[in-house]
Amino acid sequence: MDIVRDAAHDVERPIFFAVAVIIAGYLPIYVLSGPSGRLFQPMADTMSFALLGSLLCTLTLLPVLCAYFLRKKLHEPKVRLFEWVRGIYGGMLGWCLRNRFATLTLILCVFACSLLTIPYIGAEFMPHLDEGALWVRATTPYTISFEEASSLSPKIREILLSFPQVTTVANELGRPDDGTDPTGFYNNEFYVGLRPYSDKTWSGSLHTKPELIAAVQKKLEAFPALSSTTPSRPRMPWMKPKPG
Repeated sequence: MDIVRDAAHDVERPIFFAVAVIIAGYLPIYVLSGPSGRLFQPMADTMSFALLGSLLCTLTLLPVLCAYFLRKKLHEPKVRLFEWVRGIYGGMLGWCLRNRFATLTLILCVFACSLLTIPYIGAEFMPHLDEGALWVRATTPYTISFEEASSLSPKIREILLSFPQVTTVANELGRPDDGTDPTGFYNNEFYVGLRPYSDKTWSGSLHTKPELIAAVQKKLEAFPALSSTTPSRPRMPWMKPKPG
């Protein structure tokens, strides 16, 4: 019991700080917002709770099991590879403790060199998602009837299909089939499928998706009756094309 108690006392602090360092690496995920936060916060929760559970089990259950199952005389075999690695590590550790100033200087130099890689590190946690499509939302006055709102759909579809980069256009007027969105007939959403960027249609006057979005906005400005739903886009406030 004394041997088990002493061994547990020797390793409890290193194990605790090792787990704490790993959990600290997941803490920045909790400040993420948008899709990144919704995607990765459950992973951070799972890993953090799993590490805390393993730490609790290590500090409480394992010493008790060792006290029960390691009562007989046990012989620790010598493994040459382990002895070789431990000898090298012991020698390096002894040198570092004897030459603390040189060790600290070397560590600071390595840290300074690592700072040089900051300009090459991406600024986004997730890559830009581009599925080769646009999603257009047009909002009309709230008092519009179904007949009047539905008459606008083919006109907008015709304008969207006039671009050679567009393959298909599908729209949904009003609330969705599952009833999860309490919107009315004033909301008209269009799915716009695009050709691959390697297609020759992108070699004309419109080379990129932002240029296509700007051209679509300019043509759809012919519908002045559509009201504003996205004030952050003053040029075409009623329309919100975005990557699909």
